[in-house]
Amino acid sequence: MASVPRVYLGGTTTAQLYRTNEGFKDGPTSDGGTPPIYTGGVSYGVRARGVRVAPSGPDRETAFREFLLVVTHTMAVTVRVTPILDGVPYDGTGGTTDERVTIVLSAETARVTRKFVIGLSVPVMVDALERARVAQRGTWFEAMVETVGDLAAGDLLFEENILSDFEPAEETTVASS
Repeated sequence: MASVPRVYLGGTTTAQLYRTNEGFKDGPTSDGGTPPIYTGGVSYGVRARGVRVAPSGPDRETAFREFLLVVTHTMAVTVRVTPILDGVPYDGTGGTTDERVTIVLSAETARVTRKFVIGLSVPVMVDALERARVAQRGTWFEAMVETVGDLAAGDLLFEENILSDFEPAEETTVASS
């Protein structure tokens, strides 16, 4: 049985789950069937942000080294992952380095679960050469996962991001206001 792409929206504090219209071309033109197959409109992408966490506590710094992203899919899709520390995306804007990671997933006939270890280190540059990498430091961590381009037919499920390598920073306290 071929899968039909759908987008579901839900929350972590409720037992509710909402689904968009059928099909990956959510639009006004339908074949009149039940359920209708939409042929008009514009393909949509997915942009999801994980839950913000402060593993050392809300007033302590943490050295973040890597996290684990788990994706289950059948569709062919390109996914971009952006780490966000203390509300600042590491995407090359705002004076931060571009630490985004692009993952290309190929079409599968049955659901496949893949795990990706995403590094969170930033480069130390000397004379335009990368000499070392250091863990990013901050209090709050989250990741944004988004699709690049139109969605194809199939399933795409993002599991919760899991911080897999971090360490409380010694002798640091965030100034309270």
